[in-house]
Amino acid sequence: MASSPLRGSLALAALAVLCTILIVIRTGPILLSSSPSSSSSSSTLSSSSTVKHHSSYIDTSTPIVASSSIFSSNPSLKQGDLRRVLEETGNGDLFARLTEAKGLASSLLSLIHNRYELDSQAGSQFLLTSSNLGAGIWDLLKYKFAHKLLTPNATFHMIFGGSSVTAGHDNYYNQSFPYIVKARLGPVLKALGIELIVRNIAQGANNCIPYSFCYESMGGRDPDFIGWEQSYNCGHDDAVFELVARIAGYSKNYGVVYYSASGAWSPSKCPKSADPIPYSSEEWKPELVGLKPWNADKAHVDNMKSRLNDYYSSKSSAAR
Repeated sequence: MASSPLRGSLALAALAVLCTILIVIRTGPILLSSSPSSSSSSSTLSSSSTVKHHSSYIDTSTPIVASSSIFSSNPSLKQGDLRRVLEETGNGDLFARLTEAKGLASSLLSLIHNRYELDSQAGSQFLLTSSNLGAGIWDLLKYKFAHKLLTPNATFHMIFGGSSVTAGHDNYYNQSFPYIVKARLGPVLKALGIELIVRNIAQGANNCIPYSFCYESMGGRDPDFIGWEQSYNCGHDDAVFELVARIAGYSKNYGVVYYSASGAWSPSKCPKSADPIPYSSEEWKPELVGLKPWNADKAHVDNMKSRLNDYYSSKSSAAR
């Protein structure tokens, strides 16, 4: 999770998205019988296309959907029966993939939770503010990953655009936060049989137009996710916001957009770390400083979804 010391605030915001995606992966793909929320989907992390009901979004002929119907028609079945039901419906290998991915996601969530002290007042508020995620978008992400699970040779395509903040100026290109997201999220998706594609097309001091017309020409067609960070250059330009939303909305993969404000700080007055492995190092782990692993169980996930939706619903992001 190392990032440029001058560009760290946006890297934290991206990790909030990563945290949310991981929580969705941690529990979402096996919960296919629930319907998407009817909540509005225009948030910091926003849907830019109409949220289709999952019955038309997911191939209903696949074994996992048959498994889902068994669960929804038999409320007494418990999640412990998942392996048996998947095997009976011809999709037994999915259980092993889900188990591996959930283990990796849990480990990474624990790292993020401890590194950024998300159980503290400041850390908790940061996660709510930077995610600003409605329940509708949570469900959209969940069904997107469920759909990917059912698609042979699936990819999850992320394009990050923006200014020098996203480009990673003051650091090496491979240390820019989009590639930290790739390094952390990639193994989780790989375990699910999904290839993560990350393209960082950000450029320092660029004009929002014509730059915003070039997301797909520079980052690839049909993204699943677009990261937008250009408030330095056009933070009050509604036409640019809509243009980027339409690019995601026209994607065959029903893209979502993460709108983020540009930001930075200088750590010049921070004391040098006394830890054997500095806190900012990618090699830092919670156990090195005596922190216990954090496991996101169902209660944690349900609570997080509810808190995020309450925060999102209480006030528009533009008013905060």
